[in-house]
Amino acid sequence: MIFHGSVDCTNKKKIAGFILSLLNKFIDEIGDENIVHVVTDSESANKAAGQKLMIERPHLFWSPCAAHCIDLMLEDIGKMSKEYNNTSKGRKCAEKIAAIILDTRFWKTARDICAAMEPLVKVLKLVDQDNTPTLSIIYEEMDRAKLSMKESEEVEDITGYLNTLKSKWSKYGCTIMCDGWSTRNKHHIINFMIYYDCNMIFHGSVDCTNKKKIAGFILSLLNKFIDEIGDENIVHMVTDSESANKAAGQKLMIERPHLFWSPCAAHCIDLMLEDMGTYVYTDEVKRGLNAVVKRLEPDLNSQASTISEIKLFTEQMGEFGSPLAKTSVKKSLPAEWWNDYGE
Repeated sequence: MIFHGSVDCTNKKKIAGFILSLLNKFIDEIGDENIVHVVTDSESANKAAGQKLMIERPHLFWSPCAAHCIDLMLEDIGKMSKEYNNTSKGRKCAEKIAAIILDTRFWKTARDICAAMEPLVKVLKLVDQDNTPTLSIIYEEMDRAKLSMKESEEVEDITGYLNTLKSKWSKYGCTIMCDGWSTRNKHHIINFMIYYDCNMIFHGSVDCTNKKKIAGFILSLLNKFIDEIGDENIVHMVTDSESANKAAGQKLMIERPHLFWSPCAAHCIDLMLEDMGTYVYTDEVKRGLNAVVKRLEPDLNSQASTISEIKLFTEQMGEFGSPLAKTSVKKSLPAEWWNDYGE
């Protein structure tokens, strides 16, 4: 950036026509063919001159100074809080001032103002300096500032929503549900959810990649999250039915007699279906299956139809015997496989 020239406008009326004549004068001096962009502050006369300039010289772009725009925005924001300005300056009663400062609404408003102004101040500091050109980054930085303010509002909304939910924990009681899973990079994560009054929210997670999943470790995790949520708010704990989790759940009920622990029903059923998939269809199993069918279905025709359909599965007839079904049975959950090939 270099200095080109200056004009003393002391006794001149800063109207659009005068500003436009100055812009044209300097454009002609520098060379119309060398210029692509003109920047002024955002006063009304400058704005009108800039608009006319783009009409007269269609290949040029005009824009207001980013620093000046942000400065005006901050000034307008400062004028919005008349209540607190008048309170701090006009009222001399210390008790009333103290009451306002101690009011949570005051600090919420202050937090909202900071959340709105901080991104703008950062952009203002960035563009209001002469070390490096900022034209190439100003639009991106303003977009980031808008996004930051929007995210701040969303966080505030979510925080308020969560506080509303938490206020119901003591009334309805909570169930803590935990579930483990492995990431693509083989990290083992345990998530903790809170269920109450037909609602469920995520509370936290723990990376247990290099931890031994023994009963003592699982019990320490359960106690940690119980203390965070509040022992008085919890009535029930749910984990999967692995041996370490089962032992931890049993110990937890001894340490905290008012709590109940139970294994995850979905995990139990999944294990049952996996075990059923390993059964050998022996004569004893056949007799037992026939007895169940006879007991549940009194109609002989329906009994015969049921046994015939079971034969399709046990002898891998029809779609059950296709190469795709045989391959998928090793890669799909039992319920998913049956839904794909069992109808």
